[in-house]
Amino acid sequence: MKQKSRLFFLLLIITCIIPIHSLGKERKTIKIGYIDYARFIEEEATDEYSGYGVAYLEEISKYTNWNYEYVYYTWENCLQKLEDGEIDFLCNAQYSKERDEKFDFSKYSCGKEYGVLLVKSDNKTFYYNDIQAFNNCDIGFLKGSFQNNEFADYAKKMGFQYNSKEYDTDELMQNALQAGEIDAMVAGSLSWKDTFRMVAKFSVDPFYFMTKEGNEELLEPLDDAMKQIQCNNPYFEMQLYEEYYGTSVTSTQPLFTKSEISYINDTKNLRVAYLKDWYPYSYYNEKGEAAGALIQLCKRIEKLSGLQFTYYPYDSLEDMNRDMDSGKIDLISVIPNIKQQLSNRNINITSPYFTNQVMLLSAKEYIHQTKDLNLVAVKSMKHLSSYFYKQFQVRHILWADTLEDCIEAIEKKTADFAVIDYYNVNKALRNSGDEEILVNQMANAKIEITMGVPSDADSRLIGIINNCIQYLSPMDSCETINMELSNQHSVFSLSAFLREYSKMILVVALLSLFVIVVLIIILQRLYRRIVAFDKLTGCYNKLHFEKLVPKILAEQENKQYYIMVFDIYRFKYFIQYYGRKVGDDLLQTIISKVRTLLIKDEIISRISDDEFAILIENTNYIKLIQEIYYFLDEARLEYKLDIPITMNFGLYQIENRKEAVANMIDKAILARKVDKDKRHSLYVIYTDEMEEKLILETRIEEEMKKALNDKEFKVFYQPKVDLKTKKLVGAEALIRWIKPDGTMIFPDQFIPVFERNGFIEELDYYVLNEVSEYIVNRVKNDLPTFPISVNQSRYLFSNPQYVDNIFAIMKNTGVDGQLIELEVTETFYIENHTRLVRVVNQLKECNIKIAIDDFGSGYSSLNLLTEMPADILKIDREFLTDSEKSQAKRDVIENVVELAHKLNMKVVCEGVETIEQEKFLENISCDIAQGYYYSKPISIKEFAVYVENHI
Repeated sequence: MKQKSRLFFLLLIITCIIPIHSLGKERKTIKIGYIDYARFIEEEATDEYSGYGVAYLEEISKYTNWNYEYVYYTWENCLQKLEDGEIDFLCNAQYSKERDEKFDFSKYSCGKEYGVLLVKSDNKTFYYNDIQAFNNCDIGFLKGSFQNNEFADYAKKMGFQYNSKEYDTDELMQNALQAGEIDAMVAGSLSWKDTFRMVAKFSVDPFYFMTKEGNEELLEPLDDAMKQIQCNNPYFEMQLYEEYYGTSVTSTQPLFTKSEISYINDTKNLRVAYLKDWYPYSYYNEKGEAAGALIQLCKRIEKLSGLQFTYYPYDSLEDMNRDMDSGKIDLISVIPNIKQQLSNRNINITSPYFTNQVMLLSAKEYIHQTKDLNLVAVKSMKHLSSYFYKQFQVRHILWADTLEDCIEAIEKKTADFAVIDYYNVNKALRNSGDEEILVNQMANAKIEITMGVPSDADSRLIGIINNCIQYLSPMDSCETINMELSNQHSVFSLSAFLREYSKMILVVALLSLFVIVVLIIILQRLYRRIVAFDKLTGCYNKLHFEKLVPKILAEQENKQYYIMVFDIYRFKYFIQYYGRKVGDDLLQTIISKVRTLLIKDEIISRISDDEFAILIENTNYIKLIQEIYYFLDEARLEYKLDIPITMNFGLYQIENRKEAVANMIDKAILARKVDKDKRHSLYVIYTDEMEEKLILETRIEEEMKKALNDKEFKVFYQPKVDLKTKKLVGAEALIRWIKPDGTMIFPDQFIPVFERNGFIEELDYYVLNEVSEYIVNRVKNDLPTFPISVNQSRYLFSNPQYVDNIFAIMKNTGVDGQLIELEVTETFYIENHTRLVRVVNQLKECNIKIAIDDFGSGYSSLNLLTEMPADILKIDREFLTDSEKSQAKRDVIENVVELAHKLNMKVVCEGVETIEQEKFLENISCDIAQGYYYSKPISIKEFAVYVENHI
């Protein structure tokens, strides 16, 4: 049943969308001939067509189901091709008796076109209708054009001669005009272009679809379609004209004669009177300015004509007449229904520039005749009183303050009917409480607004204004009046409002109350969820977790609990490697699994990006950790990851149940961090010794800046030895923190702290500066020099000023870039390889050598070797550990060395501690060795001695 209903509605929609005429018909292709008329039929760069004619044809196609093929010819060729039946229609052909002998025309016109005389836009010789200038000029004509005979009749009537030249196409004729071969050209207004100026309009004629004689097969469906179009949308042609030709000079700009232009230039300002209380048509607004729909139209006439108006408010037409007689004003802008209103016959009037229908409102019965009845109207229409008496022959007129008072008068039978203008009818009906108020319309009852000038005024003024009025479209009037009504501050009648909308108000109030209650419930639930839960994983957030833990601990006094914190090892790099979406999906998958492993009264919280906390029983945490590790292998296969997923777990045993949950979490985090980088165990449980470590780290942070200023950080050097010559060829700079009392803080104690708080950047710059000064000092003292490598933290490469800072150190110290090697860990490549490659290329511009440090210690990528322009590859010490016992390790090292050499990189192997390791590296052609077999990192003084003995 549901499927049948859906099918019915689908068919109904299709029927509504597709005109009935087009259903079931096979699409026929119609050939349309066209010439180069701008905006009528034009081919676009996309091989599609657009323009007035194309839009009209597409509308016809909705009824005929026709396809179109557009064929371009000259006008003469179009006529011949049409006569021979090679094309089916021409779309812009005017009717003539000569054409009627050869062709058939559509029953209905498809538009109107002026016959116009055009000159170049910069031509100063010709003015509008300047007949004297037209005499004996050279004029171009399009062969076979309908306008040719029309212009000949016009020239004969106006009494001037001309020399004619004919052209095959509109384009050729336009080119001739631009080249100065002719003075002007005759054309249809539809072919107007911005480069021309119109100086005469000599005809206006409808144009039709034209086909070969006897082509009823096409003409009949065409006429039917055009009839349907005009019935369904009488303004269709007007809308097309506005869309395609509304901005042309023939549509938007009136044309003036030479004499009229002279008058406009000589007339500085005209004083214009208007009615100040006829809202919304003309009124004096709160800013002390003339306002209203009619004033806006007058200002439009100002703009079109170039005249300047100054507006003066008046209470009545009689006052305007008096001041016009005395010469105080030059124009009356608002004269409604002139024949009934003017007592002063010394006024000439313009054409109407605004028309408004008058509507009659009555109670219960329609008004068939108004003679001897009582009429009510608003006081703002009082200037129309003589017109009302004349038009309606009423006995008496009542004047009301508002529309509401008018409605009340006819409801109470104080008046027989009310007169209201068309634009205020809907407002009046809305304010009426009587559903039997009827609207009557009388054909001749309308308000026509004209302008008046003194009868002795310059006759050119009337001509200029009437010329501009022709260019005020009905759309202008509608827009101005609707804009005024939308801004209207109407007087609100509470009683009328309640009377009309009482039932609706009750329904809306009850419905609103219900909606508010439902919304409150939904919002409360939503608020609790937002406040309590993490959006991505559905876990509790940290704040809510800290609220729930004490409650559970209080309720479960006999159970022993831990706070367990875990995260994914190097998750930040994982995100960089696989993308945020894969990372989020993986988190959701893992946490979903974890939640299935929790038992009653165990809860989980997301406390940071990849960090989670669990309240877990002491009997369950080992099983949960093991299950998670089993599941991580499954997740790696599911997501097809080539990087292993490992997790870090830290636990804190809850002994003091009143301890702050935040402190418990911090201690579990501390336990997790203890073994995070060493990866020795699955989990770590918090001990007090870890607290001591936390205290040490705090002390390190408190003392680090002072220690740097006091030069407590010392640079030690570990030699690098050429495996062929066994001679010193370089060194690596390593930092040591030596307190004034001689005690040492080791790098594995302070480096992680500095990396977390960002101080590592300042320390790295310090080391590079110290090394640079050391090298420069050796050069100045003619001592042997060699490249020294300096470790660079990955955090430096995220600093946009990094390269500038390096170059500044080199410039300040004067060190040669060839004696500096900067060691970059492969980890940063995974984080942001694009930036790393860009920075390395900038550094190499100063001859600085780049070494890839600790290769093989993390997620090594062959892309790193191929994309980064490094000079040196340093193999991590872990590869050499137990390499004597592992053939696999030796094979890996040998292949890495071979690969690096093929990529033109030297190879340094770290961690060399035995002669066997040295011999192995020598046999596989490794270039340089570094390690305790040669020397531990030593102070600058010890290093000087080592250099003398091994250089």
